[in-house]
Amino acid sequence: MSQTEPLMTTASAVPAPDVEHVRVLDDHQLLVSLTDGRTGTLDLTWLLGAPAYSALNDPAYVRRARVEWGTVTWPNGEDLSPESISLRLQPAEGGVGVPSALSSSPSTDRRSGA
Repeated sequence: MSQTEPLMTTASAVPAPDVEHVRVLDDHQLLVSLTDGRTGTLDLTWLLGAPAYSALNDPAYVRRARVEWGTVTWPNGEDLSPESISLRLQPAEGGVGVPSALSSSPSTDRRSGA
């Protein structure tokens, strides 16, 4: 490697943004806002075949999603890594920002004592 070439870095060297808010939509979709200002939809169908996430096959259980410790969690302990959320988030229509429907929904983040 020549001295003018930059050192290689990995995406994992930069921490993924935390989840600020989550709202459950229809068809295994979540509306998520992140601490870096991005808001978008997260499609959970990629998890439906995984045994550890079998409870997510029930739409009523999916609706119990909440924000805890900066990520999306469910009552039985299922959670999603902030990295997975950040990589799979599809931008919301209207661009960056928290839609009013999302910002008015309650968020349960145990770090903030909310």
